[in-house]
Parts: sequence; structure tokens; C-alpha cells
Amino acid sequence: PSAPISRITGWLVENGGIWTLCNIRSLLPPVVPVNAVDEEGRPLSRGQQLVVILRNMAISLASGIITEQGSVLLLHLVSTRLYPHVKHFGAARRSAHPLTLNAYADWSLGNGKLQMMGSCLALGLIESFMPAFVYTE
Repeated sequence: PSAPISRITGWLVENGGIWTLCNIRSLLPPVVPVNAVDEEGRPLSRGQQLVVILRNMAISLASGIITEQGSVLLLHLVSTRLYPHVKHFGAARRSAHPLTLNAYADWSLGNGKLQMMGSCLALGLIESFMPAFVYTE
């Protein structure tokens, strides 16, 4: 067995992982408002606006999945690999593993639906119709 790890080290690793997920999420392309203009300065057609809305929904879904599923995987790794070496957390054990078919089934029946409705549909639509000045901030 390796040497015990302090609580502050465990906390730094866990929160550093969350910070990393946020940085990965920031690499996604920015959403575009439906009131944007094309290369010649003309307003987007209805078809182009629909493509923009679908694109924004896909970006919002990817962002939510990176955040939520990344956090679940990170918590699993920290709780199974790091925290057993921290004296305070060593006695606590969990058997759930997020990379199994049962875990995916549970996610798809619960949080998966919320992820699709919240991240994809609601957030994608909200970001599509925000005022233009919000995008320049």
C-alpha cells in the first residue's frame, strides 16, 4: 500500500479535476444567436436559423454531458483510486461503477431524460434567442 494522502491533497485533486472539466467544456464552439447575419451582412434565412438552433442544441448537450458525465467519472476515480488512501475516507466503500450497462440504463431512465430536456432543448433554445449584446460580452 502507498503512503496516506492528506485531505487537502484529495480536495485539490478533486477540485482540480472539476476545473479541468470546465476548461475542456470551454473548448466547445460558442453558440450563435439566430438573429446573426451571414457573410454579406444579410439576416439568416429560416433554414439557416433552424441549423443554428440545432447546432446550439448539440453544443449545449455536449457541454452538459462533459460536465455531468465527466463529474460522475471523476468522482468514481477519486473515490476508488485516491480517497482509499486518505485516512478519513479510507473506511467508506462503494461498489457502483459508472462504466457499466446497468449504470447507463439508470442514467438513460433518469438523468438522461433531464440532460436531453435541460441541456439540449431548453438551454439550446435559450442561447439561440438571447439578445445579441449577450454574445459580445
